[in-house]
Parts: sequence; structure tokens; C-alpha cells
Amino acid sequence: MHLNNIPEKHLQNISIIERIASSISLVGICFILLTYCTSTAFHKPINRLVFFAAFGNFFVNIATQISRDALVNSEGSLCQFQAFLLQMFVPADAYWTFAMACNVYLTFYHHFGAYELRKLEKWYFLFCYGIPFIPAAVYLVVSTEKNGRMYGNATIWCWVADPWDEFRIALFYAPVWAVIILTTGIYIRAGRDIWIKRQQLRKIGTTDRDAPQIQPSPLIPNDHNTSTAKGIQQTTQISVNYENASPTDLISHLNQKAKNTTTVTVSGAHQSSPNPSRWSSNEKYDDSTVSTESTVAPISARRPAQAPSRGYTSNEANTAIWSYTKVSLLFFIALMTTWIPSSANRVYSTIHVDQTLLSLEYASALVLPLQGFWNCIIYTTTSLEACRDIWGRICRRKRFSTDNVTRFVVDNDREHHGAERSRKSSRHPNSKSLLADINSETELQARRNDSASF
Repeated sequence: MHLNNIPEKHLQNISIIERIASSISLVGICFILLTYCTSTAFHKPINRLVFFAAFGNFFVNIATQISRDALVNSEGSLCQFQAFLLQMFVPADAYWTFAMACNVYLTFYHHFGAYELRKLEKWYFLFCYGIPFIPAAVYLVVSTEKNGRMYGNATIWCWVADPWDEFRIALFYAPVWAVIILTTGIYIRAGRDIWIKRQQLRKIGTTDRDAPQIQPSPLIPNDHNTSTAKGIQQTTQISVNYENASPTDLISHLNQKAKNTTTVTVSGAHQSSPNPSRWSSNEKYDDSTVSTESTVAPISARRPAQAPSRGYTSNEANTAIWSYTKVSLLFFIALMTTWIPSSANRVYSTIHVDQTLLSLEYASALVLPLQGFWNCIIYTTTSLEACRDIWGRICRRKRFSTDNVTRFVVDNDREHHGAERSRKSSRHPNSKSLLADINSETELQARRNDSASF
């Protein structure tokens, strides 16, 4: 369909879709900003980057809320403003996703901690917002007699005009797809290595369960032990070393084979007698002292209470792997959903000059404004415990306020009905009480008459 032949009804539908999607994203952006600013439970390295990306999503949704209203005058300031926001902040979201993937890479393979990652944030900020700012600002001043200004009518909003269509691919979609490929490669490599180490951990756990348990021989000598002859001094030193994989740094801990060994060192140096009950006696012997030292491994010993079992560590690794998989899939789905329809639309318009597919126009109008919504989904997925805590607090406050209102209404009702009963009893006395008073007065009068007759 030719661009000039699109029915007005479809253009209005596109505007409605853009604004609905933008409103959904704005709700998610507000949730990110409010929760991150008010609760430290959300202060994770990945959430900090989502927080920074939320500002760009906010400006994108301002532009998409304007929708086609700016096309009334493609040379006007509103159209130029909308096009600048789209050119600068739409690709910035993909760059922030790449920055999050870089954090994953540095954490897994270079053992970066939260402090080192935070030092990189200023460079992430310059990369994600500085690089797209350059073409966005240059496009504002570029204009030729043949093609006019670079920002102009792009069918669904103001952006790079159709005569400058090649710049849409070269300076917008090509860099975005480059970082998408790098981001996907990082997540695939990290996921593969995590899976391999998980399999190694499972094999180690199976080996530990199947290994025979050897009972250690008594380390305290008895009367029949030849090494406890008179004059032998014996010191026993036992050290138990455990090395388990920690899910906090899964790759680095799983790179070495987990070991579970017990080392027993026996060296001689104390006086002893054949009778164990007399080891503490003060008797002295003139015989020469014999020193012995030996190492025995492996000997099965009771694990300390603090040492986690292999099964427990394996479960923690499974949990960490599942959490990583969920976040990676969400990133992949968000990137593909956002950029495949819009890229296909622009490639089609580049190949088929002045032609368009309404289905691709509808898809682009829907997916590009939803960047903030996808970031909110990822943000809540990485902070489920904090979200549950906030929701629990809200529910408790609601119950507290409802209970207070109910208690206030009941108390007022009781006071009201109590006062009404008092007034009714004063106006309409009880018939039984009135009859009792009359009987009492009659009986008193009769007694007085009897006393007077006497």
C-alpha cells in the first residue's frame, strides 16, 4: 500500500494503540522509580541499571504519547522535539540491556563485586545516552534543498523522514542489532558454562552419596595398643576441610573440583602409661621418648553443623540457575519482541520505496512504546521478595484501617442505642416495675392502718 493511500481510520487506530501502550509503560516506569527510591531492598546492580534505563523509557513514552499529532506540521518544533526524543532514547534501552549483560560477564568471569560494578556505571551512562545523543543532535540541524530536514514524517510519528531512510538503518537499527547480538552471545555463553558446572556438581554429589563410609579407628590408646608403651608421648591433631560450591559466585567456585577430605595427623609428644586411667598421674619415667607422625586420608568423620551438604549445595545451584535462566529469557523475549517488528517495518520501507504494510505499522506502534513495561517485568522478576514485602505491608495497612473504621462504627452504634434505651426507659417506664411500686405502696398503707388500730 502506498503511504499516501493509508485510510484515516487506520491512522487513528495506530494513534490509539501508541497511547495505550505508552500508558501501560508509564505505570511500570512509575513503579520502578517509586520502589527504587523508597526501598533499599530493590538496590541490586541489575536494578540500578534498570532504574537508569527507566528515565530514557519515560522520555520515549512522552514522545509516543504525542503520537501523530506532531505530524500536523513536520517542520514545527513539536515534530522536531518528538523525533529527537525517539532518536536518542529508543536505542538507549537496547544499550542498557547490553550494559546489564556486561555486568553478568564481569561477575561470572572476572569476579567483579558490587563496588567494582558501581564504578562502571558512569561509563555505562555515557555509553547508553552519549552515543545516541550525537546523531540525535546532529539531525536537528541537518537540512538540504533536495531532501529537506532530516526529522519529518515517518507515518506513525515524527522521526527520520523518508528521503533520509538509509540513515534509519545505518545509525539506528544497525548499532542496536549489533549490541543485541553481543548481549545474546554473553547470555548464551554464561548459561552454557553454568549448565556444565551444574552437571559437574551433580556428579560430585552422586559420588559423595555412593562412597562407602569408613569408620575411623579409635584414636585413644588402650591397654592392648603397642604404641602406648611406657614412655611414649602421643599428640593427635585432626583437621577436617570442606570446600563447597557457593551459588553467590557459581562459576568461580565450580571451576575447581569440589573436595571433601579429612586429614588426620598423629604426632608423638606426651607421657603415657599402659593404663589409660592413669594418663594424668604425676609419675615420671626415664625411658627415651619416641615421636611418631602419620597422615591418614580419607577418614569419614562427622560433618560440622555449619558445613552444607552436597545435596543442599546442588539445590542452591539449581535455584541460582533457574533464576538466571528466567532473567535471560525475559531479556531475550523483550529484545526480540521490541525490535523484530519495527526492524522489519523499516527494512520493508527501505526496499519498497513509498510502500508500507499496515500489519507492520500496527506492530511497530505497539511494541516500541512497551520498552518501559518490559523493564518493569524484569525489575519485578529480580526483586520478587521485595515486591511481596511491599504488597504485604499494603495489605496489613488496609486491614488495620478497615478494622479501625469497623470498631469506630460499632462503638458509635452502641453509644447511640444505649442513649436511646435510656430515653425510652425514662419516658415509658417498665410496666412490671410500675406494678411493683404500686403493690409496695398498698402494702405500706395497709401496715400503717393496722398499727393505727392498735
